[in-house]
Amino acid sequence: MKRWITLWLVVLLCLTACSAAPAQPMAENTDVMPEEAQAENEAPKAPEEPSTPDERTVLCLGGLDAQHGLDGIGAFVSAFNQQSSQYRVELVDYCEISDSWEQGEMKLNTELMASSGPDMLFFNAMNVMFRDGSRCLSPLPYIGRGILMDMTPLLEADPETDAEDILIWDALMEYGGLYLMTSQFYVDTVMCSQATYETYAPWTIETYLQLEASLEEGQMMMYTMSPCMYLAEVCGRYIRSAMDLTEASCDFDNPEFISLLRAATKIKSYDSTITDGENLRAGDGSFKHASLRVAQGELIGVWETPWSASDIAFDRVTGEEAEPAYIGWPTADGSSGSDVVPLTAVGICSNTEQTQGCWEFVSFLLKHPNLSGPHYSTPAYRPRLKASLKAQQTINSKLNPQESDLEIMIQLSESCQNLTYYDKAILNIILEEADAMFDGNATAEEVARRVQDRASLYMMEQYG
Repeated sequence: MKRWITLWLVVLLCLTACSAAPAQPMAENTDVMPEEAQAENEAPKAPEEPSTPDERTVLCLGGLDAQHGLDGIGAFVSAFNQQSSQYRVELVDYCEISDSWEQGEMKLNTELMASSGPDMLFFNAMNVMFRDGSRCLSPLPYIGRGILMDMTPLLEADPETDAEDILIWDALMEYGGLYLMTSQFYVDTVMCSQATYETYAPWTIETYLQLEASLEEGQMMMYTMSPCMYLAEVCGRYIRSAMDLTEASCDFDNPEFISLLRAATKIKSYDSTITDGENLRAGDGSFKHASLRVAQGELIGVWETPWSASDIAFDRVTGEEAEPAYIGWPTADGSSGSDVVPLTAVGICSNTEQTQGCWEFVSFLLKHPNLSGPHYSTPAYRPRLKASLKAQQTINSKLNPQESDLEIMIQLSESCQNLTYYDKAILNIILEEADAMFDGNATAEEVARRVQDRASLYMMEQYG
């Protein structure tokens, strides 16, 4: 897992929804940044009060806990409003105008169902560290109910933007249309050696188990892996293919899902307490960095969340210059097991009367400088990649990320076919029903049938 920045993200995203905004994280070193990097890193100052009434068309952007965290959207709203002569975005945080997160979500949904809600919706980043979806407004119900607009025609009509300009286009098109746009992202994946990648990528559950069975004494598969982690990561990803958002239906009672459940009983657990920061205890009691253990063959894979080329450089440097590879989590069909985590995801509501104005904001979001810092995430807009690398080379001078590191980050991002959003309620159903299987009180077939029954009812209630 990535160093302090990922651990900081865990703590941050676990805070209560209406907590005070946290301070911005420090850079990796105290090197003085050049004026270009400073300008890109600074959030725009709030505009002065106009002396005349603001007659611009108001666009309402709704969200929950939208001002807090690394994926806060407020800085983008302020920057857009300063430069737009025709539109002004008004950010409505339903958490702040309600007594709790749950009440805010209910108020937002009530307005949307009554066609009196916002013009756009902001979706918080999925907390990949806990996989429970807490404090995360998922776009799935809004896509399934037709509340979000497919922005593909707007992109095609825009002479200044093309699908090829968007680095994570395949992941954004996961739901069959462009329902979300983001300015920046990071990736949820598994890092391994080049030798492991060349032999096993893309890997399935079967090849994962075969590799684990062939390990020699002193080797470890993944120090975070356990049957529960397996269910969260592997079955969590399977949920997306099992759900039909438009038909409000699902399919879990099938041989493929049953085989995934059976594999969960074979997955070995590894002691995740033998860590000291990002170092792992070796056989002699000393600590060695995970990247080095991977490079030396002692550890097969390690769960990571690379944010940028700097993180690729970190793995390379701590692995004594062994070029890292990113294989992702094993999947049922061998498809990509790496996912994009969007940090500033925005969608346009289908019933808005200001489609063009909303698209101007969405396009601005895509192209605007990374307000949370170029060293914290990767731009979704390709033309910004090299400028971001240049800023990272100054900020992270000790790592000095190279173009080869950026190229690995680009290839990893392009390989992603999915975003990290999934239905947390269905995952909880799977985890609950699987307990009986682990206790020896139910077969995989029985668990699959129970999951199917409960998930089908849930789908009709939430998506029908």
